[in-house]
Amino acid sequence: MAIEDEIVNISDLDIGSEILKTDKLIVETNNGTKLLDFKDFVIGIDNISFYHLISGRGTNVGERKFETIGGHQLLHIDTDLDHKPTYEDLQGGIELTKKNWDAYTAISSLSSQIGQNEGDIQNILARLSEVIAILETPQNLSFRVGAKMRLKKILSWSSPSNPASAKHTHWYAGCPSDLEVMKGDEDGDGVADGTDADLIVAPGRPLGAGASDISSVNFKVSIIGADKDLVSDSNLKFNNRAMSPTDGTLNISPFKMTYPAADTFASSTISFNAYIEIISKTPAKHIPINVTISGRPVRRSYPQNPTGDTYVYDFGFVETVTREDIVLIKYGTGARSGYAVPKIAVGSSFSGVRMF
Repeated sequence: MAIEDEIVNISDLDIGSEILKTDKLIVETNNGTKLLDFKDFVIGIDNISFYHLISGRGTNVGERKFETIGGHQLLHIDTDLDHKPTYEDLQGGIELTKKNWDAYTAISSLSSQIGQNEGDIQNILARLSEVIAILETPQNLSFRVGAKMRLKKILSWSSPSNPASAKHTHWYAGCPSDLEVMKGDEDGDGVADGTDADLIVAPGRPLGAGASDISSVNFKVSIIGADKDLVSDSNLKFNNRAMSPTDGTLNISPFKMTYPAADTFASSTISFNAYIEIISKTPAKHIPINVTISGRPVRRSYPQNPTGDTYVYDFGFVETVTREDIVLIKYGTGARSGYAVPKIAVGSSFSGVRMF
């Protein structure tokens, strides 16, 4: 048979439809031509020119540096900028974020208590200043009415510098004598068996003797649940009492805080704080929020405009209020005819905490 009859061209071979792991490949190596099972056919990273397109990590695995925050390993700022992180690199940051969220949730539930505590601390400080003033003020002492004091003369002087040598039975005009307090005869039987400890009385001074009594008039109102429509009148309306005063009258919708009329409440310094978000489809950057006390304007604030339709009023001030003063907070002059009704957004709040 001629050699030409044994020649088989690739084009003459049957066409297969798949490669199974049991199939063989013919591989030319430096050690000759060999058969290779398809299951052992491995393509490394260096043999794939488009590896960077199919791998999220790519070849950029620069040096990593970590720092420990809150017990978690986080990538440090000194990590190579071309490093492509894995989930392992980011796991510490994810866990720390979850922990911070749990802490935020817990603190949020205490926000109203914190506000009340701040107000109570201010009231305590006001009391403390009064206590200090009382302690530092000299007190007039008085004898208990009807009490007796028993004294014994134990030494007398015949001159300002010479004690008398006698039995001290004499009193010398203009010269000193030493006296000793003796037990009293409280039951009248002639026996010195009492103490008369209350002969001298320092009368008590109740708090409020030198300053007005401190009333808890702290308040905080807010919007929770959903944004609230503003209606035609200009008074802002809230739907939550985050902190209610024990004295005075607080209405939340529309807002109105009336300070107490009792004599125990005198002029007080109040720290007011407002964070109001107004959502308006029509331009509102020239519409102010006004705060009045008994009709007297005390603060006018114009908004910032961080987003297209949200106008933020963030301000605080300190004012003096007295008995029966009324505090109102108003948005401009109310909704304008023909315009979309603005809303007061969730998270808006207004508070007043007594300083002293």
